[in-house]
Amino acid sequence: MNTEWVKVAEVQGLMKAYIIKGRLEAEGIPVKLKYEVIAKIYGLTVDGIGLVEIFVERGYENDAIRIIELSESHRDKGI
Repeated sequence: MNTEWVKVAEVQGLMKAYIIKGRLEAEGIPVKLKYEVIAKIYGLTVDGIGLVEIFVERGYENDAIRIIELSESHRDKGI
């Protein structure tokens, strides 16, 4: 059986992507990250380099988006 993955977010930088990945996995959501290797090697986050795409298994996308949005709103409020 082939698992279908759905992109739920794009973020700048691996650190932020790994934080989101950990949060989603803590909720039982399977996650994959897609990024350019150069961003990992050099830590670049300019001009599109360092952009990380976050994918979850089909069926989890609504929960994942809700969790990401909730996390972002808490971050914006300083929570």
